Amino acid sequence: MENYPLEERIGERGLFTDRQADLGYFDSWVRDIEKKAAISTAIVSHRKVGKTALLQRLYNRLFNQNGKVIPFLFEIKEENRLLEDLSRMYYTSFISQLLSFKKREWLGIALVPEEMLEIGTQLKLDYVTEDIKRWQRHAEIGGPNWWTFTYEAPHRLAEISGDRFLVMIDEFQYFNKHIYRNWPERPENQITTLAGSYLGASESKIAPMLITGSIVGMLMRLIRRQLPKRFEFYFLEKFQPQDFLELGYKLSALYEVPVTDACLLSAHRLLAGHPAYLRDLFNSKFPNKELTTEQGLYETYLFECGHPQLGRIRAGWEEYLDLALDEINQVNAKKIVLFLAKHNDREWSRKEIKEHCGLVEMNDQELERKLQALVAGDLLSQGGASIDYQGLGDPTFDKVFRLKYEKEIEQTSFDLIRQDLLRKFEEENRKLKIPQGGTKTVEANKVRGELNQKKGEIGELGVGNFPLGF
Repeated sequence: MENYPLEERIGERGLFTDRQADLGYFDSWVRDIEKKAAISTAIVSHRKVGKTALLQRLYNRLFNQNGKVIPFLFEIKEENRLLEDLSRMYYTSFISQLLSFKKREWLGIALVPEEMLEIGTQLKLDYVTEDIKRWQRHAEIGGPNWWTFTYEAPHRLAEISGDRFLVMIDEFQYFNKHIYRNWPERPENQITTLAGSYLGASESKIAPMLITGSIVGMLMRLIRRQLPKRFEFYFLEKFQPQDFLELGYKLSALYEVPVTDACLLSAHRLLAGHPAYLRDLFNSKFPNKELTTEQGLYETYLFECGHPQLGRIRAGWEEYLDLALDEINQVNAKKIVLFLAKHNDREWSRKEIKEHCGLVEMNDQELERKLQALVAGDLLSQGGASIDYQGLGDPTFDKVFRLKYEKEIEQTSFDLIRQDLLRKFEEENRKLKIPQGGTKTVEANKVRGELNQKKGEIGELGVGNFPLGF
């Protein structure tokens, strides 16, 4: 039986769906680490696509393989902390995971130094115990040198031992936003270039890095400014229809919520293939939750996007809205995001945005600053030309934003907003329907066959008890 020491956030292991092509890519990349040929990589995608799930599955696979490449996974949380606290957490996490790998037993995410020394001695890993003692001496002095000794640990121990390390850091962009030299939490005490300390470490061929960030604009800007040409980019795609349907079948069995093939296909279009949104629908607290009709599907979806207390999709986006909008003029920023969310069919120039949003008195420099801040905050996308911008491209975000802010900005009735969203949904569905009574195309027959195969593959989960059929 496979040994998966890290508890994956997706819950039941079988819920990990799709990603075979992605895991295949990184399997090849891990083999390059063994040959000292891998280049540090940044996984790029918007939120709720499964970056963390992919890292955790990759970690567990490497741990289970017990090969030459030792995984190290660290998450930068969105909370303020001192550099000395980061140094302590980073190093103890790294050594604890290294010792767990060597002992073939999960020892916890972060042991205290005394425990690490004891276990290192038991395993006769003299190079590890000596490194811990040196780290403790640096800790007594503190300061930047302590952090340098800390983040260089994977490369340093790989040189000594002959092992290879894979350094995985989730939410890398928060390095520059939440770490302080000392309290209080004032701008002058914030370290805004800390990610740049990895300039040399990211070039390591014996301990390369795999990083992610859920705020794409912020991550891309950080890498280009502070770690130029150090990372390759891997663009993680959303779920394709068949894999989305497979996940839907599994969730239907898990939550005991009936669903139909037609509704899952509609959900794939509606959610743009985001797996986390689909789980929110199945787990929704909407009193009239119904996923066997398209009307019920959409009502459940609007509840998740719009309810201020119980909407999980809305709650997930609000943290990003607060992060981006708090840093610039909220009124003008909301106008811009709302306009592009409602007209996301093309790119818009800075001049057009100024005119349509009533910002004619704002100079181009100030408008550009606001637009770039919104791109960095992952609320807008940069267009092909430097003066062009477009909505984020996530239809769920567009709906969350409209339901939360459109009434405030345009004094529009909330019911009218919902009716407009429902009307557009129905129009899109009419355009995409497979003709009834006509000759089915080869593609439609292929879809039917693949659906039946998927349902057969996971029949042991009890999916067959639910009305899944065209």
